[in-house]
Amino acid sequence: MRVASVLMIALLALGGIAHAGQLAQGPSVPPGPPLPPGPGREYVPFDPNKEPAFKGESEVRKGAESLRSGQSPFPQIVKQVGPDLYELGTITLDLKARRAKIPGRINMTQGIIEYLAVMDKRGKLHESVLALDVQPSFMQLALILLGFEPGEVTLPDAKTKRPPALAKWGDPVTLWVEWDRNGKTERHPIDALVFNRETQKPLEGNRWHFTGSVFYQNMFAADVSGSLIATWLDFQAILNASNQIGNPYRGQNLGYEVNTKLLPPVDTPIRLIIEAAEREPKKAQ
Repeated sequence: MRVASVLMIALLALGGIAHAGQLAQGPSVPPGPPLPPGPGREYVPFDPNKEPAFKGESEVRKGAESLRSGQSPFPQIVKQVGPDLYELGTITLDLKARRAKIPGRINMTQGIIEYLAVMDKRGKLHESVLALDVQPSFMQLALILLGFEPGEVTLPDAKTKRPPALAKWGDPVTLWVEWDRNGKTERHPIDALVFNRETQKPLEGNRWHFTGSVFYQNMFAADVSGSLIATWLDFQAILNASNQIGNPYRGQNLGYEVNTKLLPPVDTPIRLIIEAAEREPKKAQ
């Protein structure tokens, strides 16, 4: 069995235990591998022999420190394009402003969601608002470069049957999304894309935290699963919502769905913007 396949099985088990251990509602069926994208879309599984990937959190942190000091430990990954400006694959990074921009597209405009964003061609596109054109491990490096500290996850212990647990949330961030419509750029706080099935209103009172994805056998979990920004706590995802309201498949008043009134058509190009969280949320522009 290929290494990637073994890792995927282990990560799926981790994700299943995480949901069961953190939320009493739990999924009604065991989690399976990510579903392929819709008709005509390509599904690309993780291949450690082809993709640039970091071999552990220590490598990511050392790389970030080297970049801050003016060195370039990842010349094939990180390019400096101006004072305090970098490109990490598809990510545009402004260290001075503490801002990252990531391209993507609108993936769905109706239905239940468990993710705000996943990696295009790999993540669980059947339940994610956005599909981002990004290598997940690059996104983790970008956030650390911006000075954000990830949370801490206690991994499961098979001997004691201890489930994984979130010991620390990690730094909060502010998320925006932009798209062009009728010749104008629209910018919205990311919560506006999410409809709360309990309050019957767009998401309010939530904070997005840099929990950070986990490493398993020197592979980055988010690179394998494609999970990026989760509305339902996922230890494989890089960012998670603080406002957890249960399994949407267990009741009509639980979980989240797409805010159909706001979004442009499927496949509309978007730009996700990540910034340092402020004390008072900004108004949409």
